[in-house]
Amino acid sequence: MNETLGVTRRSVVSDGRSLKKKTNGQTIGDIESVSSGSEAGEDNEMEVDESVHESEEEEEDGDVDMVARTASGQIKGAKGRNERVMSPSEVRAHIRILFQKERELCMLLYGRHGASTALNASMTPSKLAELFFMDVIPVTPTRFRPPAKMGDELFENAQNSLLSTVIATSKRIQELNQRLIDGERAERGEVVLDAVQKGENQRAFGQLLEALIKLQHDVNSFIDSSKNPAPMRQGKLPPPGVKQLLEKKEGLFRKHMMGKRVNYAARSVISPDINIETNEIGIPPVFAKKLTYPEPVTHHNVAELRQLVINGPKVHPGASLVQNEDGTQVSLVSALCNLGTRCLGHADSQDKTTLEQRTAIANQLLTPHGEINTHSDGIAPRNKKVYRHIRDGDIVLLNRQPTLHKPSMMAHKVKVLLGEKTIRMHYANW
Repeated sequence: MNETLGVTRRSVVSDGRSLKKKTNGQTIGDIESVSSGSEAGEDNEMEVDESVHESEEEEEDGDVDMVARTASGQIKGAKGRNERVMSPSEVRAHIRILFQKERELCMLLYGRHGASTALNASMTPSKLAELFFMDVIPVTPTRFRPPAKMGDELFENAQNSLLSTVIATSKRIQELNQRLIDGERAERGEVVLDAVQKGENQRAFGQLLEALIKLQHDVNSFIDSSKNPAPMRQGKLPPPGVKQLLEKKEGLFRKHMMGKRVNYAARSVISPDINIETNEIGIPPVFAKKLTYPEPVTHHNVAELRQLVINGPKVHPGASLVQNEDGTQVSLVSALCNLGTRCLGHADSQDKTTLEQRTAIANQLLTPHGEINTHSDGIAPRNKKVYRHIRDGDIVLLNRQPTLHKPSMMAHKVKVLLGEKTIRMHYANW
């Protein structure tokens, strides 16, 4: 039963026409399985004899195409003659019934576990069955789909062409659906159609099935272009889908986010360590002094942050710089690096901040810097931030290449290990 159209069609081939072979008063297109044993052999012999006579009659008529084809247009073999194309609404109805009949097993396989088990009680099987279907397509903003420029010419982004194909197929389905509705109304005598429209309505159901299959292929191509069954010209690759934008070395993560010499990141050799927890990552002190975390200054942590500023960048735990309310930065590495300039360090020892200078900066952590616009209650909109060293318990994102699955890039708690020179990991994370 096609829920969208309200039209029943039990056996349909790819060209939209009914496949009806009469054998012993039954329709082959409606048979789901073939019997086995001696009876199956006798039935097969009868079917072969009758199919010969039927093929001769059909050749004389020449009106019905009896070639069974798959969704991609290929001719079916002997094993696939009894198959038929199922619409997404029919598949969804079957899966909903499965989750209702086998609720306990399906909840174990696809339900939520752990602390969120209370949600399973309120989640109906019909809602849980929806995870296999996608009603809407996530579309990135246009700023992430810029046109490709080659010389003086602009070319449309590859994702735009895939999305345009999905939209065109969806409009095609709407038109065919409306044509079938008009045909049903014409049969009831509500509207009058001419001969051309009647002929088009007779072919509308088969065209609708082809459009539904094409929509599935278009969505598959948008998510993963390798699922596109359409052949491409020699030497031409299909437009990349969402999966191709993320995977492999040229993907979003490996090309733009991982393995780069950027701020708040470190890279080193890893070594095994059984003395740390599986959710911890051992960090050498040289990393702990370079990696920093901007912690806002409040009345609750000002005493602790003052001591970190006094310790400076060379003593762990310490701090590297202080950021004022207006965004300017005061470096604790060198007295000359100040007011938002990026400090690269100075070889001259006299440029380094002294203990007295760091103490003066620490005493002014709660003092507003310059003219700060305050709210009506007199509270400053921003606090100063102290870029402190990372310490035990901080959360960091660890990536171990090659990044093939989720455990390759996960969050871990920091454990600073004195005297170490490499990143330490538990054996369970290898």
